[in-house]
Amino acid sequence: MAINFFRVYVIGIILILFISNASATTFMVCPSGCTYSSIQTAIDAASPGDTINVLNGTYHEQVVVNKQLILQGEDRDTTIIDGGGGQIVVVEVKANNSVVSGFTMRNGWYGVRVWIYYHENVITDNIASDMAGDGMHLATGSHHNTVSNNILNSNNYNGLFVVYSSNYNTISGNTVKGNVYNGLLIQQSHYNTLKDNNITSNGQYGINMLEGSSNNIVYYNNMINNVNAYDTGTNQWDNGIIGNHWSNFDEISEGCNDVNSNGICDSSLSIGASIDHYPLVRWDIINPEISIVNPIGGQTFSTDTITVNGTASDNIGLNKVEVKVGAGIWELASGTTSWSKIITLSQGSNIIYARATDASGNTNEASVTVNYEIPDVPPTVTFIITDSETGSPIKGANIQLSSSYRGKTNEAGGITFTLSYEYLVKKGGYFDASGTINIVRDIIVDVKLIPRR
Repeated sequence: MAINFFRVYVIGIILILFISNASATTFMVCPSGCTYSSIQTAIDAASPGDTINVLNGTYHEQVVVNKQLILQGEDRDTTIIDGGGGQIVVVEVKANNSVVSGFTMRNGWYGVRVWIYYHENVITDNIASDMAGDGMHLATGSHHNTVSNNILNSNNYNGLFVVYSSNYNTISGNTVKGNVYNGLLIQQSHYNTLKDNNITSNGQYGINMLEGSSNNIVYYNNMINNVNAYDTGTNQWDNGIIGNHWSNFDEISEGCNDVNSNGICDSSLSIGASIDHYPLVRWDIINPEISIVNPIGGQTFSTDTITVNGTASDNIGLNKVEVKVGAGIWELASGTTSWSKIITLSQGSNIIYARATDASGNTNEASVTVNYEIPDVPPTVTFIITDSETGSPIKGANIQLSSSYRGKTNEAGGITFTLSYEYLVKKGGYFDASGTINIVRDIIVDVKLIPRR
């Protein structure tokens, strides 16, 4: 069974962390039938730089990553680490440059905790919900860690707690919902980046900056139905271009007016002593990306029907991709992130447009110019010569088309000429001779000219 253990968005980080370790070993853990049925036993047997791949199943244990490792679950929905309850940490990271990805953590005080002063770890694509304490926790002095694309819902305290000089961490792309207290709680910590998190319906604050936390940058977060933010320090609530979306500040009646319709409120929003200078009317104001892979601009075709294909992406999600030629109408393509469409070209130059639309209605376009040239192949004219009385084919009839084309019919009464274009005009989809057809005897001439395509 082929298993894709590594998510796309962590591959680059993993390669950077372990590119120097060419002799790394991969350990396999599964509920039965593998060398290891315990995650911790495999960790204890591993050396720094090794990988622990964990197959789907439920593992009843507390895990301590105490050396530089990749700990990768097969599927975060079905690879479960059950801490057994009580005030324990389901996964404790006591190492630098490690990766924990692809797990559901349950029945613990913390789902994942990076212990004091450890750094440059990646905690990504996990579910840490329904914990007795916090979903995840960055302990004192932990720094330069990445917490991304996790689900941190319905925990008894906070979704994520970053505490006491835990600086220069990146917290991005997480879903943080329904926690009893705060979505993201930052206490006496600085220079952290909080971006692109979806923070909804937490009991206290969506983001809470406590006890002089300062110089953190917070932007492009979606804060819905929380008491959205609290800040006792001085922090930057935008990146100089965009700020955050606030459900209590996205309508005219709430003070958000968007006269130029750029998706950014014309007024700033104060959060304690800090300011969001560019609060968003809606969360997603970023246009999708789209590109046409084939055809290539400047390409010339000898057929009028071609397939256009390309790729598209969006930070939130794509709704559709459409294609049109010139001033034609937009037509739906097949697929979104990888899309294709069969189109018909007109003779000469054609501009092909592709348009991506995301879930929020933002659009972006790409275009290429190609040419369609009808091949210079002379058409043919076929005569079928029959007797006007009997209808039988006449062999040997003399046929002359202008002065240049003459000949005798064959046994089936047929004769074919290949004509130069100057003798032809187009009528009703067929070509007729522009000269005079001279018939030597009284016969029926049925002429069909094959059109040039």
